[in-house]
Amino acid sequence: MHEVKIPPLPEDAWARLTATPEHVGAPLPDCFAPEIAAGDSWCVIHALEMRTASAIDAKKWDEARESIERMVALLLSSKQTLSMNGVREALYNLGARLAAYPDHEKEAAAIFGYLEAQPHSLHIESELARFRDLTKRASAPWPASERHVASDAGECPPRAPH
Repeated sequence: MHEVKIPPLPEDAWARLTATPEHVGAPLPDCFAPEIAAGDSWCVIHALEMRTASAIDAKKWDEARESIERMVALLLSSKQTLSMNGVREALYNLGARLAAYPDHEKEAAAIFGYLEAQPHSLHIESELARFRDLTKRASAPWPASERHVASDAGECPPRAPH
């Protein structure tokens, strides 16, 4: 993924994600064909999904947030209308893990509150019900001041220094 340019996360990214219906979107095209942009490639999005899952498993919360933001930025920059279900699933998974730690309950509550306003699958609906008492409505999963994607586009992952 060293040649993949990640666009900056738009200021209205979370509002745009909320406005995207559950199952709207074309399937992601195959990987790295010459006519396929990075944001339209299943391989790039899948790599970011795997990076998110690994970060959650390792309790690297900032890396998980950054990976989710990169997914959102790529999907929103796509010339196609792509499904955001993977992003919503990643957000739920991050929130569920954060909720297991008392010092991270407020972060989990913000994520769940944001997801409550989303169109989402029955799976996420049933899972969110488990955390209903923790949930408060939110317009974003974390404050904009805590954005985890650099304001300028960069490679993902960054190249190692030579």
